[in-house]
Amino acid sequence: MNLKTLSGLTRVVMIRHGEAVVNVEEIIGGHTGCRGLTKEGMRQAELLADRLKKTGELNDEILLYASILPRAIETAEFVSAAFGGIDILKTCELCERHPGVADGLSWEEYRKDYKGNFLAGKNMERPLSPGGETYSEFCHRVKSFLFQVGEHARGKCIVLVSHGGVIEASLVKMLEINPPENSVMFHPKHTSITEFVVTGEHWELQRYNDIAHLLYV
Repeated sequence: MNLKTLSGLTRVVMIRHGEAVVNVEEIIGGHTGCRGLTKEGMRQAELLADRLKKTGELNDEILLYASILPRAIETAEFVSAAFGGIDILKTCELCERHPGVADGLSWEEYRKDYKGNFLAGKNMERPLSPGGETYSEFCHRVKSFLFQVGEHARGKCIVLVSHGGVIEASLVKMLEINPPENSVMFHPKHTSITEFVVTGEHWELQRYNDIAHLLYV
């Protein structure tokens, strides 16, 4: 399906935030640990905004949502500016998986303190640390929110600025993939675009990890 022919359909467009301080410094970036975008992340977000203005590929009736974590909000501000400063609807439903008490630790500290690694949580019922979400809970949260916005914003273009894990969880649930433990299934790039088109109860993946704005500059 050509993206230019999607007017009138419900589009769910998922954008990963730009490069963040927690990515570069290898910090667990939940509500406590997140410190926003790096200069490179801001450049990536600016390139994304320029692309959206020039191509008109999302020129439908847009609703813009963002995770409440700083790296997502800062990215969403660039997207908002591309559409004349539209409102950003902030929700924790789009946050990265809640890490629990390990929030703000370096991954090196995490591996030492919890004798595990970043992918330990692919055990569906094991939180990353006490107080955190299990992978099963996280995937359920993401799926529930996607169905909610898809149902209540029919015929609109819904833009969700969030995180790599959220995009992965959307693919796991919508494509009904059983995630194997201790392996990476998807790794969307910073400011990449992933898009579903929704028809009734049917979700069709239109594109994944689209980073053309980063490749041709």
